[in-house]
Amino acid sequence: MRKGEPAGRVSAAGNGRDDADFVALFERGVLMGEEADILLVDVDVHKATDLTRLVQKPFPDAVALEQRLKHSLDRGGLLVLTVEPRLASRAESGLLRRFGQLPSGDPGLHRLCFDALLLKTLREQATALDVDWNLVLRADAAEPGSRDWNNLLRLVQRTLPTLKAALIGSPSPILIVNSGLLARFELMSLVSDLQAETGRPGHTPSAWLLLPTHQPGVAAIDGVAVPLVNRSAAIAVPQAWLENLHRALTGAFQ
Repeated sequence: MRKGEPAGRVSAAGNGRDDADFVALFERGVLMGEEADILLVDVDVHKATDLTRLVQKPFPDAVALEQRLKHSLDRGGLLVLTVEPRLASRAESGLLRRFGQLPSGDPGLHRLCFDALLLKTLREQATALDVDWNLVLRADAAEPGSRDWNNLLRLVQRTLPTLKAALIGSPSPILIVNSGLLARFELMSLVSDLQAETGRPGHTPSAWLLLPTHQPGVAAIDGVAVPLVNRSAAIAVPQAWLENLHRALTGAFQ
């Protein structure tokens, strides 16, 4: 939970825009509820290799990200993509636009809102157990470690099979957004499941976890470290990639 946030509010690492997934679920933020910039370069280019070096030089981070994303789609696995919070919405739409349809004809990237999925599943569990939703809301506002809070965590644990199935059982690559409840409800084990299962036959081919943060390349949600076997699985999304400068330059000289 972020500093200064009233008890009971869900601290989601979202992208800051209005999201239809949350309208019915969060009700005011609680459970109750390009164009590319033009770059003029005066050079004499004679060879394709010289052109490649020219394009990559100004935007190496954007080129590196593009290569990592394509490699992830080809080889599978989990990537954690960090982005400045002010650019999170733009990153989400840019990734979906860029990889929503793949030239290979394979299923394209699709969006999975983790917090909305968890809340939907949590409500289903409460209904199945005949638990008054108001009790769930009260538990969400309780102090961590209290009886009500621990009861809530037990209820949350009952959502794990559904959550795991959605995360690792997708036929197409997934872009996971709004994942703050992973940290709030101590569900980071799901990230470990993603690392272990993503890319294997019959499982989600690739998974990208988009995290708004002011610390580029640091995989953490609300101060809770994301358990990565390899730190290189986290990479920052630079603004140059969002503005498509690395690709725009290539097209300008072709």
